[in-house]
Amino acid sequence: MIKGLSSLYYRELRLMSRNLWATFIPLITSLLYLFLFGLGIGGMMGEEISFNGENVDYILFLAPGVIAMGIISIAQNAGWTLWNDRDRGMLEELLSCPVSRSAYIMVKILSTLTFSFVQVFLVLVIGLPILKGQFFVTNIYLILLSTLLGGVCFCSLFIPFMSRIRSSNLLVAIVTLIFLPIMLCSSMFYPLESAPYLFKIVAYLNPMTYTVDILRAGLIGSLNQEILLEILVLFIFTIALFAASVISLRKVRI
Repeated sequence: MIKGLSSLYYRELRLMSRNLWATFIPLITSLLYLFLFGLGIGGMMGEEISFNGENVDYILFLAPGVIAMGIISIAQNAGWTLWNDRDRGMLEELLSCPVSRSAYIMVKILSTLTFSFVQVFLVLVIGLPILKGQFFVTNIYLILLSTLLGGVCFCSLFIPFMSRIRSSNLLVAIVTLIFLPIMLCSSMFYPLESAPYLFKIVAYLNPMTYTVDILRAGLIGSLNQEILLEILVLFIFTIALFAASVISLRKVRI
């Protein structure tokens, strides 16, 4: 089992290394968004934003959202590699080896996490120091935990669609329909305190909200009872979506 996982993981990294642009664009895009949104929107909204009754630097408020955006983009790319494997007949060959479908999903998740952690490093060690002149991390464990749960959650979210839909045009339309609301209907770009009631309901049904909130607590906040509850909710989302992805792939007829 471990040997099979390591072999598939090595294959996944080789595939990504052969397509450097598709692999590293989400990483570079995170830094680009941080600079553009931070300097552009931050300049329009002012240097500070009201968050939890305090004035917070908007770039520091935005950075966790940029990290979460990178995580879901990387998860989407991992899902597309699954679709390509199935479309080219590689998935059938891989699953004919003594490797379970659950192991195949785990490899997609591991590759997502690998590049997600690289992206977190780039934002925290390069992006923020360039914009603010210093490092900002109050609780690195919360950042790592949110990246871990978020990576598993969003990779698992895309796998059922990538494994069951054969039409690339339909898949692009569905992924776009999912992608934008997940990002916009969350606390990624703005606090939810003053949001309309219906918007809040949608946002709190969105795992992206909890991913961003935990990241934000790790960057500029602290671990408190509310964050512990959000960790629990995100964990439940992650387990449910992972189970759904495993069931979905097991039912796929190659």
